[in-house]
This record gives sequence, C-alpha cells and structure tokens, in this order.
Amino acid sequence: MQLQPLGDVVDEWGARRILALREGGAHLHEIASQLGTSFATVKRVLQVWRRDGVAREPKQGAGKKDDVRWIFAGPRGPANLYHLERIRSATDGGAELLEVHDRVVDEMDNAPAYSTMTRALDKQLDYSRKRVRR
Repeated sequence: MQLQPLGDVVDEWGARRILALREGGAHLHEIASQLGTSFATVKRVLQVWRRDGVAREPKQGAGKKDDVRWIFAGPRGPANLYHLERIRSATDGGAELLEVHDRVVDEMDNAPAYSTMTRALDKQLDYSRKRVRR
C-alpha cells in the first residue's frame, strides 16, 4: 500500500510512524508526544486513514472549482467585483464605507462581511479611503 505525504503538517515518514505506533497499541497522546506533533494532527491522520485509506489530509480548496463562500474569487468573482465597484461609484464622493456596505447588503444575494468588502475595495479595486470603524 502506497502512503501519500501529509503536506506541511506531517511528512510521509511521520504518517508511517503514526500508523505504525497506533497499530502497535499506542494511545494518541503518546504518539503525539513521541513525534513532537499535536494530538489533533495525529487524530486527523488516523481519521483520514480510516475514511479514505490514505495517510494524508486533503489541502483545503484543492480541486474545487467553485464554493458559495468565494464572493470575490472563483467564477462569480469578477461579476461581484464589478457589482461592488458599481455600487461604490454610484454613491457620492463623501459616502462612508458603512453606507456602501449597507447598499451591498441590500443589493447582493450573497453579501460579504464588512471586512471582506473593505479588503476587496482596497486590494482588488485600489480604493484607498480610510476604513470607517464599526
């Protein structure tokens, strides 16, 4: 059986050691202390091994084409950025970011959190007004 490496958390040697120690009857806390890793990492490796038969944790987002939580990324990202820019430019020059966010919440189906909106305005749309604190 071919074991796959765990990525940044535990390498292939670590995954093999976790499985070998567990098969030898060691408790999860003992394994974690012997390998210098966390209890949660050992538990996660064993859960993935039982579920999938491989000793690795899939990386978050790997292989995904879309996710409803990706508001300004993925296939809907450019359209949502355009919508955000249209809302921001429709407000007068003195509008505060709170007012822009209120309009975004009213108009967008999957409205972003205030911090997500300000980050998108700052980083992706080069809008450099001072952020208004909530």
